[in-house]
Amino acid sequence: MSADGETRAADLGGLSEQVLVLQARLDEVVARLELIERERLPATAGRDRQPAGKGTAPLPAAREEMLPGALLPRIATVCFVLVFALILRTVTDSGLIDIHLGSVIGLGYVIALILWGWRLFATNSRLAPVFPISGLLLLFSIILEAHGRFHTLSTVWAYGLLFVAGGVVTWLGLRYRARFTLCAANLGTGFTGMIIGFPYPVFPMAAVILLAANLGAALAARRDFCPSLRWTTLGLTILFWLLWTFKLSQGGGCEGLTALLIYCRWFFPLLALMLLFYIITGVMSVTAAPEVGFFDGMIPTVSAICAFIAGWAVIGAWSQQRLVLPGLIVVALGIGYQALAAWLAGRRARQGSPGSNSFTLAGVFLVAAGLGVIVDNLAWVLPLWAAGAYVLVRLSEQWNSGGVRLTSYILQVAAVAVAVLSRVFTTGVVSPRLSIIAAAIMAGVSLLHYCWARAHKPPTTQSAFFSWFDQKDVAAVCLLISGLVSGFLFFRLSFQQFLLATGVESDGVFTGGQTVLINLSAIVLMLTAVRRKSIEILLVGVAVALLGGGKVFLYDIFKIKGLPLVLGVFTFGVVAAVGSMVSGRWQSLRGGSRVKQEAA
Repeated sequence: MSADGETRAADLGGLSEQVLVLQARLDEVVARLELIERERLPATAGRDRQPAGKGTAPLPAAREEMLPGALLPRIATVCFVLVFALILRTVTDSGLIDIHLGSVIGLGYVIALILWGWRLFATNSRLAPVFPISGLLLLFSIILEAHGRFHTLSTVWAYGLLFVAGGVVTWLGLRYRARFTLCAANLGTGFTGMIIGFPYPVFPMAAVILLAANLGAALAARRDFCPSLRWTTLGLTILFWLLWTFKLSQGGGCEGLTALLIYCRWFFPLLALMLLFYIITGVMSVTAAPEVGFFDGMIPTVSAICAFIAGWAVIGAWSQQRLVLPGLIVVALGIGYQALAAWLAGRRARQGSPGSNSFTLAGVFLVAAGLGVIVDNLAWVLPLWAAGAYVLVRLSEQWNSGGVRLTSYILQVAAVAVAVLSRVFTTGVVSPRLSIIAAAIMAGVSLLHYCWARAHKPPTTQSAFFSWFDQKDVAAVCLLISGLVSGFLFFRLSFQQFLLATGVESDGVFTGGQTVLINLSAIVLMLTAVRRKSIEILLVGVAVALLGGGKVFLYDIFKIKGLPLVLGVFTFGVVAAVGSMVSGRWQSLRGGSRVKQEAA
């Protein structure tokens, strides 16, 4: 090929590259123009050409961004909407039209605003959220005044209008993904339902409205839209049940005319319905999502605790006797929660059983609380709590759930804490033999729980606690401490019964015996730490030794004398000697391990 041919070929190649670049830029400009035209055209034009079904693209969200270009037209629209409302209010207050007619006209105006907002939503107008929100706010004021001040609107009509209007606007917010519209409908409708007729609102109707508000918030969360609305709706719901529970728990609250004002017979059915709603939505959220969010993880436990507190506060105000049947119902409900947890764990045990701990924790609380209110003496119940904690930790390995394992730790510690706070295992109990047996069982189960936890590593899947916060399972040391506390209570109570049986009633002997027990425990712990090469047990042993030394030199030396004080000081000296020996032995063990590591 000649030089001219090569030059022409090079020129043609350069021209073709420029043409390709120009073509790409032209395609980009065309795409931008189509986007601008699509924003100008009504959204319905594009949707009419798409077939309905699962493949239909989601509707565009209404323009609710608070930009200057959208804010000023909305402020102007709100002012124009309020003009007619203020004119109607002025005419009604002056007496030119009847109050009944003014209320009817106002309700018609509200309906017109909501329907016009619906039409604007369909055309994707940026003014669309203004009209339904303004209509709802006007409806709230009309209902409160017409019902509470003028008495021109009955209670049934007030709640009915509120329910229908709130439902329609909630549907608009969900349909067109309008965040502010949905929040105004949910929270405004629920709060207005609570204050109609305050301080004696129609509690059943308000509960139904709040249940519908929770349903709307749950639907929005399932569509990945406005998830924070569930928190505010839950807070409003808790406030409502707190108000109703307070009214019912007052003295004589369910007698005479007051019973009609606070609707006693509706309390427990609606409380059960609300709890059932949270159970169903919780199960649906857990089974639908690959991971469980914080709200879905805590709502079963929070709803169960709130329902129990509300129900038992009312029952305690109605009857001063121990009611076995309600306690059995609570226990049965807790077992049902545990069955749900087992079912959820069986579905996805390989993935860490997501969501199983949510219902496990709720079930543990209900079973423990139900047994606590059924039985008079907690010494019968606390060993069952400890045994249940050990069963849970074994299930956590089967379910591959770190959350269930953490729940077992919490239950084990809670059993010992309740035993200490309720003074079940202290001196002077009604049934000392039962308390001794219960304390021994709790000590044995707690130490067995600790040994099992140290022999099996915690699962890290679906467990933020063990995968991020406590990777080495340091929290298991609380099981060892629980076992030591239970064992101390066992030996303390046994020693007190031995003194009573032998006729020795000296307080100094009993106090000195406790000091000897603490020091001997420190010796056993430090020797066990050396044998098992456990720094964890060694630290606990040192802490117990310090406790024994503090008791000897800060309390016993001023309170007791004679042989009990001598034995206390002597045993602490033995503790110090054993501690010195253990320290030297531990240093040699650490040096040997370093030599092995360097040789390796």
